[in-house]
Amino acid sequence: MSKKRVLISIFLIAIGLCLTFYSFIVNTLNDRHNSAVISEYDNLVKDTDESNLDKMFKQAQKYNESLITKNVVLTDPFKTNKAKKVLNEYDKLLNSKDGLMGYVEIPCIDVKLPIYHGTDSEVLKKGAGHIEGTSLPIGGIGTHSVIAAHSGLSTAKMFSDLELMKTGDVFYINCYWKKLAYKVDEINVVKPNDTSKLSINSQKDYVTLLTCTPYGVNDHRLLVRGVRISIKDSKKNITDKRDSIWLSEYKKALKIGFAIMAIVLIVMIVKKRVKKVDR
Repeated sequence: MSKKRVLISIFLIAIGLCLTFYSFIVNTLNDRHNSAVISEYDNLVKDTDESNLDKMFKQAQKYNESLITKNVVLTDPFKTNKAKKVLNEYDKLLNSKDGLMGYVEIPCIDVKLPIYHGTDSEVLKKGAGHIEGTSLPIGGIGTHSVIAAHSGLSTAKMFSDLELMKTGDVFYINCYWKKLAYKVDEINVVKPNDTSKLSINSQKDYVTLLTCTPYGVNDHRLLVRGVRISIKDSKKNITDKRDSIWLSEYKKALKIGFAIMAIVLIVMIVKKRVKKVDR
């Protein structure tokens, strides 16, 4: 085999390796970026004056109360190209930086994502989005906040493992002044335009986590609803972390990639030996 062919072979193998590990590398970088964003957010909250926090809470509370009297029509966050503005003041509320309002933690599936205002395509590339027209995630009776994120992306796990959650699991919403705990009480799979499960119950404090399902098809929506519990009670519901669907799918792709590379190498070696025999 000529030197030129050897170099081409090495180059092609290098490209193959890069493509094989691309998803894992990009997802790792995304996780690190999100961790940095969350850390910066926590530091910002610590430096925020208590009187300002109180003012922000009252403004958010007033917004949530207004949703009950307004005829708000919710839409599928993954079908709307640009988020429809329900109330003019929305973007200004709980806005720390770049639309960031807090972050969600789901211990059982090892997820920690920043939550941004709205659910347009640019927002959902970065992390989770708060669906405008639902309650801001500050807690309180008569609120129902809905947090959406992608699943099935090749470059980011996000909510890909949400389907592993079960009733009784606990997740947390961190929003400025406090950490709120929610225990999963209902899980539903609905059609994209069915928002009937996202309405406000005047006697409950709900947060629903929303993503596409089934994995890789994404023609329905998975709704994982949690009802507010105390932080103390949440510690009684600690569950072991579950094996990631996203990671499992990536490992399958990795095996296929290595198998293809092995076949290519075997074919190249066989061809080389056949040429030697013919000589």
